[in-house]
This record gives sequence, C-alpha cells and structure tokens, in this order.
Amino acid sequence: MSSSRLSAIGIPSHFKVLHHTIHVKEIPNLPDVGREGDYDSDLNEIRLFTLGVCDDVLKHAFYHELIHCFENKGNIVEISSEEARCDILGGLLAQYMDTKR
Repeated sequence: MSSSRLSAIGIPSHFKVLHHTIHVKEIPNLPDVGREGDYDSDLNEIRLFTLGVCDDVLKHAFYHELIHCFENKGNIVEISSEEARCDILGGLLAQYMDTKR
C-alpha cells in the first residue's frame, strides 16, 4: 500500500500494466545514496526511497521508474517501429491511468 505521503502527491499504491499488478512502495531509507527509486520487474514493484527527498523529486522518480516498467512489460527495447512503440506506450499509459489506486 502506498503511504499517505505518496498518495497526497498523486502517486498511486498500485496499477496494472498488461495485466500485471504493479505495487508502489515507500522505502524510507536506502543505503545506496544517490537513488530515489527503482523498479523490480521480478517483484512487480516500484520502490521510492523517501528519507530526506522532497515531493517534487519523488514525483519525478516515480515517473522515471514508471517508464522503466512500461519498457520492461511492453518489451519496448525489441520494437524498432516508431508507430508500434507509440501504440504500445499509449496503451500502457491508458491502462495505468484507468487502474491506478
């Protein structure tokens, strides 16, 4: 479940991408300084590291990791056609917007 802080800045607790439920988790502390988040495709998680990070940076980190998620689940690196990439990214974004909670 997403924290109340993440929810307050518009970051969902979960959403679907190509029928995979992706969970968003707040991790207050991360020993790896210099990262605000990551995406784990094996666990279907976006993790945001929040200790000492302002809301604007958290939002940017979330969308950065969301694109990694889209690329992974949509197998974007294997698609060379611009129209196919746009079609897949558009569909992924639409499903994200419709299912975020």
